[in-house]
Amino acid sequence: MKQQKVDLSIITPVFNAQNFIGLCIENVLAQGCKEVEHIIVDGGSTDGTVEIIGKYATLYPHIRWISEKDQGQSDAMNKGISIAKGQYISFLNADDFYDPGVLNRIIQLIQTQVFPVPSILIGKLNVLNESDQVIEVQFTEKICRKNVLKFWKRNIYPGNPTCYFYHKKLHESIGMYELDDHYLMDFHFFIKASRIAHFFYFDEVWGNFRFIPGTKTFENSRRGDSMRMKEELFHLYKKRLPFSMYIEIVYEYIIFKIKSNKSKILRRRLYHIGKRLFLYSRKNT
Repeated sequence: MKQQKVDLSIITPVFNAQNFIGLCIENVLAQGCKEVEHIIVDGGSTDGTVEIIGKYATLYPHIRWISEKDQGQSDAMNKGISIAKGQYISFLNADDFYDPGVLNRIIQLIQTQVFPVPSILIGKLNVLNESDQVIEVQFTEKICRKNVLKFWKRNIYPGNPTCYFYHKKLHESIGMYELDDHYLMDFHFFIKASRIAHFFYFDEVWGNFRFIPGTKTFENSRRGDSMRMKEELFHLYKKRLPFSMYIEIVYEYIIFKIKSNKSKILRRRLYHIGKRLFLYSRKNT
């Protein structure tokens, strides 16, 4: 692939993924996109991943890579952002992949349309099982400061970074990924981005996400840790909302807790708290 001007940087954070990293690199190669660079940030793999990356990198100049110990996935993502040359970036985990032609589609969009800075372009996402069969096609509801915090609802933000692309400059306003955040990088990112980013939605499948046993996302979800950690972020960020939004979202949260809690006494208490909040918000709006 002859390297031209870089408009798009694909960043792959990876650690001990020898079974997938070759397929990941091939997925970007198969796109045939000349305006893309593929940045691979390895965390010091010991299973053969580094050797595979090195072989490809000697053949294809669009591949740039580093391998060193890091503080986890968020740290690797930040390293990739810091060296990215493209005005737009996207993250491709080693076990996920883009649909055919997606990268050229993104290049077409950013070269023929003027998107305000910072913007996030969002497509649809295929969720795959162990046999690579599509078990769900996810779309994202319209993102805003209030709605993105509703962790109890589905599709409040994209489920995987293969289905969205965004201006690198966004990080100048919202900061980089939190180093101690190892599981909810996407959720945390969209909470912060919802304050200033412009969102554009496309009725096209862009990404493919393997939701399979043994992967971090699957196991985290199976244990119930994902909901618990999202709830913690909800309580942190709800306080930063304008007062009217705060009242409204707390009311909806209480309704969610009522429906999901089996204790009749607690449900009754939550109901009365929610009712008072609702009446108060109606009176003051």
